[in-house]
Amino acid sequence: RVRAPPGGGAGGGFPAPPPPPRRGPPPPPAPLDRVAADLLQVTIAPTSKMHGVEVGELRLPAGASLSLVIRSGSVLVPERRTVLRSGDDLLVVTPRKLREATEDRLRQVSQNGRLAQWLGDPSRRERD
Repeated sequence: RVRAPPGGGAGGGFPAPPPPPRRGPPPPPAPLDRVAADLLQVTIAPTSKMHGVEVGELRLPAGASLSLVIRSGSVLVPERRTVLRSGDDLLVVTPRKLREATEDRLRQVSQNGRLAQWLGDPSRRERD
């Protein structure tokens, strides 16, 4: 049987050094309410056309941002070229005044995929 050395085992038996002393009071938290922003959680459904879309192709309103992608229990900080997959949970931060536009845009991409910019909202198109 292997036993860990005193102090947790990873540091050669020495305890971890104490954290550096804090100078002054901690900065106040900046909750989303203070900055008039909302956090949206979106799960990409198996039938969603958002599957296969790159983050940059979402074209969210200016000021809205896809902050995190949670995929199979792992947290990813997305880049423009990150490809979204069905089952992904997305955390989107949006200014409160743009929440409806952000939700609309996500809905359009989910229904129409990366061509949503050109196709627009199918419910608003005139029928021939």
